[in-house]
Parts: sequence; C-alpha cells; structure tokens
Amino acid sequence: MIIKTEKEEYLWHRAISLIIPTSLKGDYQVFFPLEKYFKEKEELLTQEQYSISSIKHYVSNLDTMSLGVTNDCNLRCGYCVYGGEYDYMRVHSATSMKYEIYKQAIDFLFEIYRSPLRVSRKPVRINFYGGEPLLEIENILKAENYAMELYSSLSYQTGISFGLTTNGVRLNVDIAQKLLERDFDIDISLDGPKEQHDLFRKKRNGNGSFDDIAKNIKKIQDKFPVYFAQKIKFYVTLHPAHDLLAVEKFFIENHKFFNENNVSVFRVNMKGLDPKVYDSVKKSFVKQFNHIEQTLDKDQWFYKKIIRARFEDILEQPTRSIATQSSFAASCRPAESRIFVDTGGCMHICEKLNPYLPIGNVFDGFDFHAIQKILESWRAEKLSRKCWECDPWWICNQCFANCATSEGVKLSTKACFDQTEGSKKSMARFIASLERDDEKRQESVAMDSVDKYLDLL
Repeated sequence: MIIKTEKEEYLWHRAISLIIPTSLKGDYQVFFPLEKYFKEKEELLTQEQYSISSIKHYVSNLDTMSLGVTNDCNLRCGYCVYGGEYDYMRVHSATSMKYEIYKQAIDFLFEIYRSPLRVSRKPVRINFYGGEPLLEIENILKAENYAMELYSSLSYQTGISFGLTTNGVRLNVDIAQKLLERDFDIDISLDGPKEQHDLFRKKRNGNGSFDDIAKNIKKIQDKFPVYFAQKIKFYVTLHPAHDLLAVEKFFIENHKFFNENNVSVFRVNMKGLDPKVYDSVKKSFVKQFNHIEQTLDKDQWFYKKIIRARFEDILEQPTRSIATQSSFAASCRPAESRIFVDTGGCMHICEKLNPYLPIGNVFDGFDFHAIQKILESWRAEKLSRKCWECDPWWICNQCFANCATSEGVKLSTKACFDQTEGSKKSMARFIASLERDDEKRQESVAMDSVDKYLDLL
C-alpha cells in the first residue's frame, strides 16, 4: 500500500508494520522475506489453543470492572447507541442495578484479585457507567465504600481507583465534592459550544443540555481547580452535522477549562446503523474530514486530536512486539483485563458490546465455555479473512464490540474494505501532521543556530 503526502511517498510495509519511504522498499524485502512472514503468521493463528485451563489462567489477571448501574438516562442524544437506531443494542428503560448486585459484582472482582493464579500487579479499577450513572449516585457512593472496606482488609494491595462517565447535567458542586472526597476520575461528554452541543445532546423534553453542563463545569472549576485539572476529562463526539470550526474555536479559546490533556475526540459510532444510513453518514464524514484539512488550524492541538486519534501511540510501540503479535485486530481476549456488568448482573466483554454474548454472571462466575466459543469463532473469522495479508492489520480497529451480532462475531467484507481505505487516508493525514511538526522543529533549530551565531558577533 502506498501512502502519499505533499512532501513524500511512503510504503505501508505490512510485514513488520512500518511506514517507510518507498525508496527503502527493496532493502526491507531483502532483510524480511514476505512469503516466509505470512506463512509463519498463518501458522501461529491456526495453532492458537483456547483450552479452559488457559482461559482460567488469563482471566485471573482481570483488574477493571465497569458497572452499568442503570439503563435510564435524563438525555435523549440523537446519536446514542441506546436510542433504538442501532441493531442488537438495548434501548433506554427505567431498569437500574439493585444494590445487592453492586455488592455481588465487587465481591466477584476481589475474589479474582485474591486468586492464586493471578500474576498481574496492576491496580484494581471500578468504573460506573449508564445510561446516566448520576441517577444512581447514592448506590454508587455506597458501592465505593463497600469496595474500599474489602480492599482495606486485603493483606496484599496494588492500589484501587474509581471512575464515572456522565453527561454532566446532574454533576453539581455537591455531587462533585462527594466524588472528589473519594478521588473519582470523571469523564464528561461535551460536544462544543451551545449551538453544536445541543444539536444532538438534548433532554427528554427536547431542550438542549449545554447550559446545565456549562454552569456545573464553571462552578466546579472555580471551587476545586486542582481536582478539575487532575481528575476531570472531556469527551467530544463528532457528527457530520457539527460545524468543526465552531467546535475547535470553543475548545481552544476556553483554555481555562480545556487543553490537549483533558480533551479526547471521537467520531459518532456507525456500527449497527441501517446500511442506507451508514452510507450516508460515511459520505458526510468524508466531506467533513476534507473540510478539516482545508479549514482547521493544523498547528492547534484540537486538529491534532482529530487527525492523530487512532495513531498517537504508534511511534511508541516496539516494532518487535508488533511484528510478532497475532491478534490482527483491536480485540482483546474476553475478560483478559476488563469486564462489564449489566443491571441484572450478567457479565460481558465490555460496555460497548451488545447484550447477546454474555460471558457469565456475578452470581455463578465466568462461563468458560462461552468464552472459549467466542475465541474460536473470532479465530475462524480472522482465518477466513486472511487478516495477516492485510496492510493495516496491526492497527485494525475491528473487535468484538463492532463485529458482534445476536448470534456471534462476524467480520464483514464491507467493514474490512472501509477499514483499509479509511486507515490509508487517516495514516496519510497523520504522517503529514508529523511532517509539519518536523519542519517546525528544523526551523526552530535553524533559528537557534542563527541566534547563537549573532550572539558571537
């Protein structure tokens, strides 16, 4: 695969997952024969074993549990996956988690933590998720107290932390203080200024939610500036209908509240949409990203958040580990490091997955045969698609969450095509952004040299 920027032409070298100038292609083929590489990758995937014993060993290193404390929400966001527009996903309801299930789930997490099979030394993490979790704030605070009691009684401790994802409408100063006292991390959904945020993030009565959120954020920042800076983050969901110039201006100019360290940018979820709606949204996103290239300030962190979102960790990944991995996708192993517990106590791979592939419950524990079946099905999908021959396999974002149906996991030809084409365009933008940074560094070094020379004169 060839990736072109205005400055250079690159080869996406699928064998060792490097982006290199095309002039070096011959050198890498000499040192790394492609035919042998693909054969070894295929054999590695074919020979992977998923015995019940091996599954029991790896799930013993689970360290993160997300509790879906309610299916209810005080908003009705236009792009919400629980709004009835997405295949296989649940819809909003008044169902909430009973406190006994909170306790049972936490008991189960610490049972795993004390397992003799455990080798992980990572801290324990408990996240509270919805719907809107602040509708259940009293049970959440009780659950945190219960978890701390259990943790404090352990003879061996590696640390414990808590997090909560909220739309921010109910996050007043009183609730914020209670969460602050318990050192909660707080993630708030915010899509930009009032006109942009309120396009989709509406209350049940149809009114926008921006004014409530902005009021809460300002009061919390004024009263708890250190906590605000250290523990509160913002998540922006881009939709093709958003005016990104207005969104960018909002986050850049309000630097008292927002910066590149506390803002993350994502696109609205498209998996599970009706095919006609999917195609329309996809085309709109293409236009929007072309507009980004033409209009947004490429030197600002907000632009880089959008362009580098998928690739920001690439340069930190050791080539050897990339070349030898066999996952070929973003998928983890079920319950390898995290699980999601729904309001009824059923356990799932993560909060983004539909409810049709449970992997156990907090009363009886893991269903190891269900986990084994999912792993074997996923391997069969990757073998049938020959994932090791795909250029962007090492950054593929196909996973259980966006490949799950009501009967199992299924990689679609269309999804694979969109992944490849989208990755190519995204990588080109990413590299061009790095090129611009490199040019600015070189200019800076040159100017420093000139200044030093002038000083000598």
